[in-house]
Amino acid sequence: MPTTITIDSTEPEIFALADWCRRDDTLRTARIAPVSNRAAEPGAMGLLSDSLQVVSDHEALLTAVATTVGVWLGTRHRRTRIRVRHGERSVEIDTGHLKDPEKIASFITRQLDPARDADKD
Repeated sequence: MPTTITIDSTEPEIFALADWCRRDDTLRTARIAPVSNRAAEPGAMGLLSDSLQVVSDHEALLTAVATTVGVWLGTRHRRTRIRVRHGERSVEIDTGHLKDPEKIASFITRQLDPARDADKD
């Protein structure tokens, strides 16, 4: 069954993350689809955001995406905020508070891994 991970950001550079995902060997079979949610009409109100959807049957998708996002965010020179969603779970990352790629990847994996709840039982 395919798994979908969605990455949202108000930063247009989120689409550069799609290229990073495509270069990751673990994600080469994943479907990576940038989605623009920006208002089409001038003067439209509301928060403008863009999304990147990564869909795959690969069981290590969460780990692969978390690692790629961590490395990508670690290269950003300016403060970047994103939200990563996996199923009903979501986590926000702000590079003003968390910049280390390994810590970002670990944080995403810990917060979004559905097995985390199974371990509590």
